[in-house]
Amino acid sequence: MRKNVISLLILFISLSVFSQQGDKINLKRIDYKSGAVDKSGKTIIPFIYDGIAFLTSDLVSVQKENKWGVLDLSGKEILPFVYDMIYSVSNNIIMAKKDNKWGIITPSGHEIVPYIYDNTKMFSDESEVTSQTTALMVEKDQKWALIDRTGTEITPFIYDSMFEYYTLNDPKTKDLACVDKNGKYGIINKKGEEIISISYDELGSFSEGLCFVRKNNKYGIINMSENITTPIIYDFLHLNWYQGNRWVIVRNGDKYGALDRKGKEVLPCIYDQIKLEKERAEVEKDGQTEFIPIK
Repeated sequence: MRKNVISLLILFISLSVFSQQGDKINLKRIDYKSGAVDKSGKTIIPFIYDGIAFLTSDLVSVQKENKWGVLDLSGKEILPFVYDMIYSVSNNIIMAKKDNKWGIITPSGHEIVPYIYDNTKMFSDESEVTSQTTALMVEKDQKWALIDRTGTEITPFIYDSMFEYYTLNDPKTKDLACVDKNGKYGIINKKGEEIISISYDELGSFSEGLCFVRKNNKYGIINMSENITTPIIYDFLHLNWYQGNRWVIVRNGDKYGALDRKGKEVLPCIYDQIKLEKERAEVEKDGQTEFIPIK
């Protein structure tokens, strides 16, 4: 997968040799310098750069003396070395950082959106050079918003923070962003629509369609439709089903209980301690230990 330049920076710095294959050329790093060769092994881009990455299907971004520029696949300079950072939004749109501000330009350097953003993030499914980005997360004056690739605002700049919400074990969370507004958390999609209301003090990751939430210092579980599947009454819980557990431990006061995968209480909060194993739960109450099968 052709990652954008941000995700490759650590790799460039930490490895003395790397290779990244494209359709026409292969990017390589040898003796701490980066360049490119064609399929026969002939050097096309000399090994004089500090970093290199595919920017689009026909362009590469290269770093020299802490500045980034753009070359075509023959090594011809397309954009000068004036950028602090640069990455592809699509084959015709580039996000560039200059003088500590982000803007949107074309591969020829034409400015689509001026350099006005303090920070920017991409959704992971749009990090390949062939993708067609529909939304970008951007920060300006300490507020976040969604914009499209022309710079048009999808949402106003009203969020205190914003980050991609997608979790690998729950495909329904694709194309979603978690947002923070005045200390409350919720989820929006790339159209800016609220999927989960911005009303929670804490919002966990969805797993198998369920997510733990905290509200007024109490925990419960909701589904993607924001229906409450477990009442918000517990002092603590944490969904950890991705670890292979079929139950999750909850606590009220200093007593513990357990919920099943549907959020239903299977053990009341009457135990001093609970340890979950694969097929059974070890519970302790009043100094007595008992093993309860997990069904």
